[in-house]
Amino acid sequence: MSVNKYNASTGELTNLASGSRIWTGSEAAYKAEKSAGTLPTNAIIMITDDETDTCHYSTDETFTGMYWIDGKKIYRKVVDCGTLPNAAQKNVPHNISNLDQVITIKGIATSGNTRVPMPRSMSSIASHDNLDLFIANTNIYIAVTVDYSTYSGIVILEYTKTTDD
Repeated sequence: MSVNKYNASTGELTNLASGSRIWTGSEAAYKAEKSAGTLPTNAIIMITDDETDTCHYSTDETFTGMYWIDGKKIYRKVVDCGTLPNAAQKNVPHNISNLDQVITIKGIATSGNTRVPMPRSMSSIASHDNLDLFIANTNIYIAVTVDYSTYSGIVILEYTKTTDD
């Protein structure tokens, strides 16, 4: 791998990979070296842990690499909600321990080639077609006003925890 720095005033590229200004490693190794004071001065830091991949989606709880405004880590989890209800409410356990602040709730309901975003609100004088999501300490509550029983749902939660595991 080659990492170069561009100098706008001279138009030259300087290869940084051959110098001691590049540091590559895990987040844990970075914290240890930073604490010990052994990181190269003015180093470009490249963290290689998968947990810093903010685009990772999993049914397992995953640290997104982001932090909420109070400094707490933001986690993400994808929950398969199975078949959706017919003009009723369904409770789906999310199995998240120490849930604190829910940051984002989004999802998709699928039936064949039809996809509907969750939550969904299509209220008009003629019809009320809502697909609502509510999150509590132990469950995702899915409430629909019409028949969605031919749809299956996936919900993506982003949240903080009362304590980091």
